[in-house]
Amino acid sequence: MAARPRFPRRGLRPFLLVALLTLALAPGALACSKNNQSTGPQPTVYNPASSGTVAAPAQPPDDAPLAEFRMRGSSDDKGKPFEVSGKIIVMGIDPKTNVMQSPNNKDDVAYYDFSTHPGNGCSGPSKCANTVLSGHVDWFTGQTGVFWNLRFLKEGDRIDLKLADGVMYEYKVVPSSVYKDAEAPIQDTLGDTPQESVTLITCDGVFNKQLQEYNSRRIVRAVRQA
Repeated sequence: MAARPRFPRRGLRPFLLVALLTLALAPGALACSKNNQSTGPQPTVYNPASSGTVAAPAQPPDDAPLAEFRMRGSSDDKGKPFEVSGKIIVMGIDPKTNVMQSPNNKDDVAYYDFSTHPGNGCSGPSKCANTVLSGHVDWFTGQTGVFWNLRFLKEGDRIDLKLADGVMYEYKVVPSSVYKDAEAPIQDTLGDTPQESVTLITCDGVFNKQLQEYNSRRIVRAVRQA
């Protein structure tokens, strides 16, 4: 496992990627610790109703940068609706450590440039766009992070991704799952999906003060509605 840089405690640790370009990822790569577009040919879109044929999209995907994340939940731990937003920043792999970069504050949401930009649809069966985001659950100051409320998202709750030109993509939450460090399904989390989706990742489970890391991570998947 590659050496990891030190981050402020209690947040999302970057996770190890192997063979980035093909998303051939090693098991156990989604690990939490103490914190710290394309302009080429447009993709085709798979249409399940067309007897296996692949149709071109009605219009090219919008490749404007992602700007804002927003989640709207039906109820938090007190039974009240909630809405949380954050600025989206582009991050990738640290070339020196070969690990995923992590936001350097509690409020920003990372969009990983190895994942798919929203709006790119599907290129075939189970080969749909998967936009991967991460954020901190809390911060070394004791404050909650932008993804603190991720634990309260339920099926049918809403995720919005806004582009810099004002275009909005809407998603509805399907599953929200918690996995132990060595049990997270890496390829399913970061790879292609059956429907155009956004995948949200943060820390969860028990925080080990001695190791300064969480023992689990929460993965939320939401599918595109508009």
